[in-house]
Amino acid sequence: MSVDPLRTARLGAVVLSVAFAIAAAGVGLTALIHEHKDIDHLKGLAPAPVRVDIDVSDIDTAGKIATIANVVLAVFGAIILLLTVLPKFRVLSIKTLKLQALALLVPLLVVIGGMIPYMIFFVNRKVGVKAFIGTQQLPQSMVDQVKARSGAEDTYKKIWYLRLLAIFPWISILFGIIAVAVVFLSASRASVDRSAAPVSPVRDSASSDKGSSAHHEKTATNNA
Repeated sequence: MSVDPLRTARLGAVVLSVAFAIAAAGVGLTALIHEHKDIDHLKGLAPAPVRVDIDVSDIDTAGKIATIANVVLAVFGAIILLLTVLPKFRVLSIKTLKLQALALLVPLLVVIGGMIPYMIFFVNRKVGVKAFIGTQQLPQSMVDQVKARSGAEDTYKKIWYLRLLAIFPWISILFGIIAVAVVFLSASRASVDRSAAPVSPVRDSASSDKGSSAHHEKTATNNA
């Protein structure tokens, strides 16, 4: 029977990782939906023939990267859970523990890579709003006055759905790190268990029979 080290701990860690990755991805999708609604609202405040350009590409790109990576992390985690739980995949699951850890680590690193610039933009920047009549840009002070009267919020860290997106992916990262560590440790222990496994009794019996036969042949030769 194949040894399945830290199976319970591994299942628990991966389940939590998948759960919070799904939660973070859901928050990311929610933020994306509300972001588009707010952009449409701001553009709708401008009377004709004023054209409004709204730029959120900085935080939008970083948030999308983190969200997509959380989706991938959740999918890989779900596959690992199936391999671990289903009996017919047990041997395959044990043999591929290192690969499973890498499968979790790669999207986890992408989430971190997306969240670092996201937090920089979240803390320091705001929505970029410019207004034009034809090709002539209107003074920024005029644009700011219109935003103030409308009650629209343009500072990233004051927008509620961006605040949520600044929190949940870090929880996903935390549990993702724990899952990767537990799976790597399981792979290490499985490797040690395989190397320390006792020699097969069949092989020992065959070796013993071979040695016994050689001994009898040597005795017969000496007697002759």
